[in-house]
This record gives sequence, C-alpha cells and structure tokens, in this order.
Amino acid sequence: MEAEQKLAETLVPIGKMKGEVDGKFEAFYLARDKEGQLFINHNPPFSKDRLNKSKAWKMISQEKLDSYKKQLHFIPSHKTGIKR
Repeated sequence: MEAEQKLAETLVPIGKMKGEVDGKFEAFYLARDKEGQLFINHNPPFSKDRLNKSKAWKMISQEKLDSYKKQLHFIPSHKTGIKR
C-alpha cells in the first residue's frame, strides 16, 4: 500500500519553460501526475525527491499552459520525460 501511495505522489517531468511574460522573466518546471493533471514549480530542490508532489508544485490548467506556450520557450526533459 505504501508503494502505491508513493507512486501516486510522484510526478512525471515534462520539461522547463522560460522567457519573458509581460516584461517579467519567468522560468519553471512542468510535470504531470498519473491522472494527467499539470503542475508547475518555480524552484524545485535538486534532490531525489524533487518530483514528489508537494506544496511547491502548483496545479495549472491546460489553458494556462497553452497561454505560456505562446510566450515562453519550452525545453523538454531529456532523460525521464514523456516521449513524443
């Protein structure tokens, strides 16, 4: 049961977005949970637990992500991201 809960809390990295929005620099990491919900984190820790769902990961809508895609540069996750 604990292993199932651990899997439910782990996010799948998608990549990073960075650039300028309304004259302000933005940079954040994107990830999805197993239900397909999108999350952003502006400052994830550099540890093995960085992809665990926590308060630092904020849920965003697909519409908000689409808005960011029009303004920001996307850098895909190379090692463990979603394959296209």
